[in-house]
Amino acid sequence: MVAVYDGVDSGDARVSVVIPLLGPRDLIAEASSGSVTLRWSAPEDPAVTGYRVLRRRAQVDGAFIDLAEVATSTPMYVDTRDVAAGVQYIYRVVAVYDGVDSGDARVSVVIPLTGPRDLVAEATSDSVMLRWSAPEGGVATGYRVLRRRAQEDGAFIDLAEVVATSTPMYVDTQDVIAGAQYIYRVVAVYDGIDGGDARVAINTPSALAASVVPVVRRRRA
Repeated sequence: MVAVYDGVDSGDARVSVVIPLLGPRDLIAEASSGSVTLRWSAPEDPAVTGYRVLRRRAQVDGAFIDLAEVATSTPMYVDTRDVAAGVQYIYRVVAVYDGVDSGDARVSVVIPLTGPRDLVAEATSDSVMLRWSAPEGGVATGYRVLRRRAQEDGAFIDLAEVVATSTPMYVDTQDVIAGAQYIYRVVAVYDGIDGGDARVAINTPSALAASVVPVVRRRRA
């Protein structure tokens, strides 16, 4: 800026300013078993040349670790690197301008505690055997087994706590009624915290069907 005195310029004053490099916009995270998908929008600056994706655990005051460099043509990233169930992560996405980092966008997400898989039931007139597989992406420490009658809109009742093994199973003999339909829930437990569940419905055979014995009639000579 120059001051003018009757048409004569005076000395001037000057200032310099740096235009900030814009960061990504609208960063969102979607968590599933064993992975986190990040999506964002490009900065309002066409000069961006790429992105850096970083992560740290929310429960740990440590530095962010670099996960990947992402091209401008695909503003998204799927993180599958040691993603643990029940853990909260904080992600940073940094816009890069010819090797220079901009400001960043951040988002936090909690990885869900997954439930058992492949739950199946086999019934007799007075018992039901349940078998299932361990959760994917999580290390369950045990399971809770619950049951209710399908014909009744009541709450599930707890039947048992099952220790986590390589082949988890449970046999229900607790007041099982022949000819009834039951709904079972198996809940994965992580150090005392309930995770997801799996459900299965099954009909027990009637006592009459279970006790029928074929009769062979002899022909008279």
